[in-house]
Amino acid sequence: MSLKCHIVKDLLPNYIDHVTSQETNQDIQEHLKDCEDSKKIYDEMNYKITDQLIDLNQVNNNLKEINYLKKYKNTKILFFVLSYSCLLLLEYIQCFLLSLGICGCMIVRKRLMI
Repeated sequence: MSLKCHIVKDLLPNYIDHVTSQETNQDIQEHLKDCEDSKKIYDEMNYKITDQLIDLNQVNNNLKEINYLKKYKNTKILFFVLSYSCLLLLEYIQCFLLSLGICGCMIVRKRLMI
C-alpha cells in the first residue's frame, strides 16, 4: 500500500525521531524512493536536526572549556592571594623580630653600663 504524500509529510518528524512502527517505516521509505518532493522535505528536516545536534555538541564543548578556564583563573587568584598573605605575614614576623632585636640590644647595653 502506497501512502499519500500529505500523510508522509505529516509522518516525517516521527519517522526522523524513530517513533513510527517498522511497517510505517517501510511504507515511508518506499514513498521517499518515488517522490522527490517528500524526499526533499525529509532531507531538509533531517539536516536541520543534525545541524542542531552539531551546534549543541559545540556549545557543550565550549562550556567545558569555559568551566576549565574559570577553574584555572580561580586557582591563579587563590594562589596569588595566599602568596601575598604569606609575604605580609613574613614581613610582619621580620619587623617583630627586628624590633625585639633592637630592644634586646638596648637592654643589654643598659645592663652593661650599670
